[in-house]
Amino acid sequence: MHDTVNLVSWIIIASGVAALAVLLFVTAPYGKFSRGSFGILIDGKIAWFVFEGISFFYFGWIVSQLKISWTYEHQIAVFLWMGHYFNRSIIYTLRAPKMAPCSISVICSAMAFNIANCFVNANQIQWQTQHILFVPGCILFVIGFLVNLQSDNHLFELRRNRKSNEYFVPTKGLFQYVSCAHYFGEIIEWLGWAILTNSLPGFSFWFFTSCNLIPRALQQHKWYLEKFKDHYPRDRRAVIPFII
Repeated sequence: MHDTVNLVSWIIIASGVAALAVLLFVTAPYGKFSRGSFGILIDGKIAWFVFEGISFFYFGWIVSQLKISWTYEHQIAVFLWMGHYFNRSIIYTLRAPKMAPCSISVICSAMAFNIANCFVNANQIQWQTQHILFVPGCILFVIGFLVNLQSDNHLFELRRNRKSNEYFVPTKGLFQYVSCAHYFGEIIEWLGWAILTNSLPGFSFWFFTSCNLIPRALQQHKWYLEKFKDHYPRDRRAVIPFII
């Protein structure tokens, strides 16, 4: 099992490199950039629950089958993962005022990734050991989660106040520094996961997340600059404050 988990983790890393190479030149057909040329469009909330729900239910099922002596490290790691995906798959779906339709190709690719990612990260829980960076990793994970949650709240607020396809410039929290504070929160969160698990599966998830979200943040940033022109803060970065 250990060899299989490592092999799939390396495949995820390779997929991250491929995703980065593609997304630097092709706009991801997601959210405001959704388009029918990538397959039939499905209701955004249904699509989101389907592919994000895998990371809650499938991960939970795998860890429930593990034959291990549960330490507090195991329990905390599972609690953090399940807490994140309970919010992302259920709470987020219910709270979101509206979500753009999602193409079937995006749904299928997200499902495939989440199945592979759950397989490696759920199974690595059984090899979780005590190490000096476990607590700092947990703290980083929680910080990323809170950044993500605060950013989502602000975006929801803007969506509720807009008329039709009207857009507003996000200004609260870390949106003062980056165009995609929610992406920054995700990157920080899964960096914390990689550190607290001290594992190849954890690293592969953080690496793929970064390769996927950074180019998408650059695309979002470019869209904001082109749409709002001189009304958009020129010193704001795309995803990492003061850097990118």
